[in-house]
Amino acid sequence: MTESCTIYCKLLNLNEIARLLHSHFPSSSAIAGDSMTVHGSAGSLRLTKKIFRERGDDFCRLLLSSCAFVEGMSNADAVVKKRLASHVESCELVLGVVAESGFDVDERYHSVVFAIAKALDGVIFNGQEMLDANGKSLGTWF
Repeated sequence: MTESCTIYCKLLNLNEIARLLHSHFPSSSAIAGDSMTVHGSAGSLRLTKKIFRERGDDFCRLLLSSCAFVEGMSNADAVVKKRLASHVESCELVLGVVAESGFDVDERYHSVVFAIAKALDGVIFNGQEMLDANGKSLGTWF
């Protein structure tokens, strides 16, 4: 996985995200909020949330463009694309995960991303493909 990704979550539970971040990075406590940051052995990891506020907001535009991406995936079968589009459309929370250069070499990076996806019924977009909470590729852009 690359140094940044997006997690499309069906559940909205910021306290669970903060708990998972703290369990993976005990020396760095994240407080549930719009943005949460933890520090690893090198660099930091920042999670920024987007939630629905009103029709046509950033959250809605992101979901719309994400659904268009899913529809354009040429290496996924029709059933998988339909399930992914349905998942994206039913999201309550979208998390942008950005790791500073060098941070993702910390072995906890992947485990915390997948733990959050698993806990909040999420799928992960890493810039090239959609992954389930176990890291299985669900489809690629090309």
